Amino acid sequence: MPPHQGCADDSGRGAISEQRNLLASQRFGFLGMQIRAVTLNTVGEPVQVETLELAQPLSGEVLVAMGAAGICHSDQHAISGHHGAEIPCVLGHEGAGEVVAIGPAVERVRVGDRVALNWIPSCGNCFYCSRNQKHLCSEGLQRIWSGYLQDGTSRISRDGQPIMHYCGISTWADHMVVSEASCQRIPDAVPFEVAALIGCGVATGVGAAVHRAELSEGDSVAVVGAGGVGLSAIMGARMSGA
Repeated sequence: MPPHQGCADDSGRGAISEQRNLLASQRFGFLGMQIRAVTLNTVGEPVQVETLELAQPLSGEVLVAMGAAGICHSDQHAISGHHGAEIPCVLGHEGAGEVVAIGPAVERVRVGDRVALNWIPSCGNCFYCSRNQKHLCSEGLQRIWSGYLQDGTSRISRDGQPIMHYCGISTWADHMVVSEASCQRIPDAVPFEVAALIGCGVATGVGAAVHRAELSEGDSVAVVGAGGVGLSAIMGARMSGA
Protein backbone atom coordinates (compact mmCIF):
# COMPACT_ATOMS: atom_id res chain seq x y z
CA MET A 1 0.00 0.00 0.00
CA PRO A 2 1.50 3.42 -0.90
CA PRO A 3 2.25 5.93 1.87
CA HIS A 4 -0.59 8.25 2.78
CA GLN A 5 -1.26 11.13 5.11
CA GLY A 6 -4.21 13.07 6.45
CA CYS A 7 -7.44 11.95 8.03
CA ALA A 8 -9.58 11.17 4.98
CA ASP A 9 -11.42 7.88 5.36
CA ASP A 10 -11.52 5.21 2.64
CA SER A 11 -14.73 5.56 0.67
CA GLY A 12 -15.42 1.87 1.08
CA ARG A 13 -15.29 1.92 4.85
CA GLY A 14 -18.91 2.99 5.13
CA ALA A 15 -20.92 5.34 7.26
CA ILE A 16 -19.98 3.73 10.57
CA SER A 17 -16.29 4.64 10.27
CA GLU A 18 -17.17 8.16 9.19
CA GLN A 19 -19.51 8.61 12.15
CA ARG A 20 -16.91 7.33 14.60
CA ASN A 21 -14.30 9.67 13.15
CA LEU A 22 -16.72 12.60 13.36
CA LEU A 23 -17.53 11.71 16.96
CA ALA A 24 -13.85 11.62 17.88
CA SER A 25 -13.27 14.95 16.13
CA GLN A 26 -16.17 16.54 17.99
CA ARG A 27 -14.84 15.27 21.33
CA PHE A 28 -11.41 16.81 20.71
CA GLY A 29 -10.84 20.23 22.22
CA PHE A 30 -7.70 22.36 22.14
CA LEU A 31 -5.86 19.91 24.39
CA GLY A 32 -7.62 16.72 23.34
CA MET A 33 -10.62 14.68 24.47
CA GLN A 34 -12.05 13.02 27.55
CA ILE A 35 -11.87 9.24 27.87
CA ARG A 36 -12.97 6.58 30.32
CA ALA A 37 -10.10 4.37 31.41
CA VAL A 38 -8.98 1.89 34.06
CA THR A 39 -6.15 3.36 36.13
CA LEU A 40 -3.69 1.94 38.62
CA ASN A 41 -2.93 4.68 41.12
CA THR A 42 -1.42 2.69 44.00
CA VAL A 43 0.31 -0.69 43.85
CA GLY A 44 -1.68 -3.33 45.69
CA GLU A 45 -4.89 -1.30 45.68
CA PRO A 46 -7.96 -1.87 43.48
CA VAL A 47 -7.91 -0.25 40.05
CA GLN A 48 -10.36 2.55 39.31
CA VAL A 49 -12.46 3.57 36.32
CA GLU A 50 -11.89 7.28 35.77
CA THR A 51 -12.48 10.09 33.31
CA LEU A 52 -9.13 11.32 32.00
CA GLU A 53 -7.86 13.75 29.38
CA LEU A 54 -6.27 12.40 26.20
CA ALA A 55 -4.21 14.73 24.01
CA GLN A 56 -4.33 14.61 20.23
CA PRO A 57 -1.89 12.31 18.40
CA LEU A 58 1.44 13.91 17.53
CA SER A 59 3.87 13.01 14.75
CA GLY A 60 3.91 9.28 14.08
CA GLU A 61 0.97 8.61 16.40
CA VAL A 62 -2.63 7.49 15.93
CA LEU A 63 -5.86 7.62 17.92
CA VAL A 64 -7.56 4.23 18.26
CA ALA A 65 -11.16 3.62 19.35
CA MET A 66 -10.84 0.38 21.30
CA GLY A 67 -13.08 -2.45 20.15
CA ALA A 68 -11.81 -5.06 22.60
CA ALA A 69 -9.10 -5.52 25.22
CA GLY A 70 -7.64 -8.58 26.89
CA ILE A 71 -6.81 -9.19 30.54
CA CYS A 72 -3.34 -10.71 30.87
CA HIS A 73 -1.68 -11.93 34.05
CA SER A 74 1.02 -9.33 33.46
CA ASP A 75 -1.59 -6.68 34.23
CA GLN A 76 -2.21 -8.43 37.56
CA HIS A 77 1.56 -8.44 38.15
CA ALA A 78 1.54 -4.67 37.68
CA ILE A 79 -1.36 -4.26 40.11
CA SER A 80 0.28 -6.46 42.76
CA GLY A 81 3.73 -4.93 42.27
CA HIS A 82 5.40 -8.18 41.20
CA HIS A 83 6.88 -6.28 38.30
CA GLY A 84 7.43 -2.57 38.20
CA ALA A 85 5.09 -0.24 36.36
CA GLU A 86 5.32 3.53 36.35
CA ILE A 87 2.22 4.80 38.14
CA PRO A 88 -0.30 6.24 37.97
CA CYS A 89 -0.97 4.50 34.68
CA VAL A 90 -3.76 3.26 32.42
CA LEU A 91 -3.43 -0.52 32.30
CA GLY A 92 -3.91 -3.00 29.45
CA HIS A 93 -1.51 -4.33 26.84
CA GLU A 94 -3.77 -6.50 24.68
CA GLY A 95 -6.19 -4.66 22.44
CA ALA A 96 -7.66 -4.03 19.01
CA GLY A 97 -9.82 -1.30 17.53
CA GLU A 98 -10.32 1.20 14.76
CA VAL A 99 -8.07 4.12 13.83
CA VAL A 100 -10.18 7.29 14.12
CA ALA A 101 -7.50 9.99 13.77
CA ILE A 102 -3.83 10.20 12.81
CA GLY A 103 -1.02 12.63 13.51
CA PRO A 104 1.48 14.07 11.02
CA ALA A 105 3.95 11.78 9.23
CA VAL A 106 1.82 8.65 9.68
CA GLU A 107 2.27 6.40 6.63
CA ARG A 108 1.38 2.79 7.52
CA VAL A 109 -2.22 3.20 8.70
CA ARG A 110 -5.13 5.48 7.88
CA VAL A 111 -8.44 6.47 9.41
CA GLY A 112 -10.87 3.54 9.29
CA ASP A 113 -8.19 0.84 9.47
CA ARG A 114 -8.86 -1.98 11.91
CA VAL A 115 -5.73 -2.68 13.95
CA ALA A 116 -4.35 -5.01 16.60
CA LEU A 117 -1.93 -3.34 19.01
CA ASN A 118 1.62 -4.48 19.67
CA TRP A 119 3.11 -3.53 23.03
CA ILE A 120 6.70 -3.50 21.73
CA PRO A 121 6.82 -0.81 19.02
CA SER A 122 9.98 -1.69 17.09
CA CYS A 123 12.26 0.99 15.67
CA GLY A 124 13.28 -1.12 12.65
CA ASN A 125 16.89 0.09 12.82
CA CYS A 126 18.61 -1.38 15.89
CA PHE A 127 20.76 -4.54 16.08
CA TYR A 128 17.82 -6.76 16.98
CA CYS A 129 15.41 -5.30 14.44
CA SER A 130 18.01 -5.82 11.71
CA ARG A 131 18.08 -9.52 12.68
CA ASN A 132 14.27 -9.79 12.53
CA GLN A 133 14.08 -10.02 16.34
CA LYS A 134 11.80 -7.04 16.71
CA HIS A 135 10.45 -8.29 20.04
CA LEU A 136 13.89 -7.47 21.46
CA CYS A 137 14.03 -3.94 20.00
CA SER A 138 16.26 -1.87 22.28
CA GLU A 139 14.34 1.36 21.78
CA GLY A 140 10.92 -0.26 22.02
CA LEU A 141 11.63 -2.08 25.28
CA GLN A 142 13.15 1.01 26.85
CA ARG A 143 10.14 3.13 25.96
CA ILE A 144 7.39 0.76 27.09
CA TRP A 145 8.78 0.43 30.61
CA SER A 146 9.31 4.19 30.90
CA GLY A 147 5.56 4.82 30.84
CA TYR A 148 5.88 7.21 27.92
CA LEU A 149 5.36 7.10 24.17
CA GLN A 150 8.31 7.08 21.80
CA ASP A 151 8.99 10.82 22.09
CA GLY A 152 9.37 10.51 25.87
CA THR A 153 6.08 12.17 26.83
CA SER A 154 2.56 11.05 27.78
CA ARG A 155 -0.73 11.86 26.03
CA ILE A 156 -2.83 10.98 29.10
CA SER A 157 -3.44 13.37 31.98
CA ARG A 158 -5.64 14.03 34.99
CA ASP A 159 -6.07 17.59 36.24
CA GLY A 160 -3.00 18.60 34.26
CA GLN A 161 -0.78 15.86 35.71
CA PRO A 162 0.57 13.13 33.40
CA ILE A 163 -0.73 9.57 33.58
CA MET A 164 1.60 6.87 32.29
CA HIS A 165 1.02 4.58 29.29
CA TYR A 166 1.29 0.94 30.41
CA CYS A 167 3.40 -0.95 27.85
CA GLY A 168 2.96 1.99 25.49
CA ILE A 169 -0.63 1.16 24.51
CA SER A 170 -2.89 1.28 27.65
CA THR A 171 -5.74 -0.66 26.10
CA TRP A 172 -8.10 -0.50 29.10
CA ALA A 173 -9.68 2.69 27.79
CA ASP A 174 -12.37 3.60 25.27
CA HIS A 175 -9.81 5.54 23.17
CA MET A 176 -6.03 5.69 23.27
CA VAL A 177 -3.18 7.41 21.43
CA VAL A 178 -0.44 4.97 20.43
CA SER A 179 2.63 4.94 18.22
CA GLU A 180 2.03 4.03 14.59
CA ALA A 181 4.65 1.31 15.15
CA SER A 182 2.28 -0.33 17.66
CA CYS A 183 -0.44 -0.84 15.02
CA GLN A 184 -0.84 -3.94 12.89
CA ARG A 185 -3.68 -3.86 10.37
CA ILE A 186 -6.12 -6.76 10.55
CA PRO A 187 -8.70 -8.08 8.04
CA ASP A 188 -12.34 -7.05 8.41
CA ALA A 189 -13.27 -10.70 9.00
CA VAL A 190 -11.23 -10.92 12.23
CA PRO A 191 -13.30 -9.90 15.29
CA PHE A 192 -11.72 -7.36 17.62
CA GLU A 193 -12.01 -9.75 20.58
CA VAL A 194 -9.89 -12.29 18.66
CA ALA A 195 -7.36 -9.77 17.35
CA ALA A 196 -6.88 -8.29 20.83
CA LEU A 197 -5.30 -11.53 22.05
CA ILE A 198 -2.71 -11.68 19.27
CA GLY A 199 -0.59 -8.90 20.74
CA CYS A 200 0.51 -10.88 23.79
CA GLY A 201 -1.09 -14.21 24.73
CA VAL A 202 -1.25 -15.74 21.27
CA ALA A 203 2.14 -14.38 20.22
CA THR A 204 3.74 -15.72 23.41
CA GLY A 205 2.36 -19.24 22.99
CA VAL A 206 2.78 -19.56 19.23
CA GLY A 207 6.22 -17.96 19.41
CA ALA A 208 7.35 -20.40 22.08
CA ALA A 209 6.46 -23.35 19.87
CA VAL A 210 7.53 -22.01 16.48
CA HIS A 211 10.58 -19.88 17.30
CA ARG A 212 11.87 -20.93 20.72
CA ALA A 213 11.29 -24.69 20.54
CA GLU A 214 11.63 -24.67 16.74
CA LEU A 215 9.17 -27.54 16.41
CA SER A 216 8.93 -29.29 13.07
CA GLU A 217 6.86 -31.97 11.38
CA GLY A 218 6.74 -35.21 13.32
CA ASP A 219 7.90 -33.77 16.66
CA SER A 220 6.11 -34.80 19.85
CA VAL A 221 5.46 -32.07 22.39
CA ALA A 222 3.79 -31.76 25.79
CA VAL A 223 2.30 -28.41 26.78
CA VAL A 224 1.84 -28.04 30.54
CA GLY A 225 -1.13 -25.81 31.30
CA ALA A 226 -3.98 -25.11 28.90
CA GLY A 227 -4.69 -21.47 29.56
CA GLY A 228 -4.55 -18.83 26.85
CA VAL A 229 -0.79 -19.09 26.35
CA GLY A 230 -0.83 -22.90 26.57
CA LEU A 231 -3.60 -23.23 23.99
CA SER A 232 -1.70 -20.85 21.73
CA ALA A 233 1.43 -23.00 22.13
CA ILE A 234 -0.64 -26.00 21.04
CA MET A 235 -1.80 -24.07 17.98
CA GLY A 236 1.82 -23.17 17.23
CA ALA A 237 2.81 -26.82 17.53
CA ARG A 238 0.04 -27.84 15.14
CA MET A 239 1.12 -25.12 12.70
CA SER A 240 4.64 -26.57 12.79
CA GLY A 241 3.40 -30.08 12.04
CA ALA A 242 4.10 -31.55 15.49
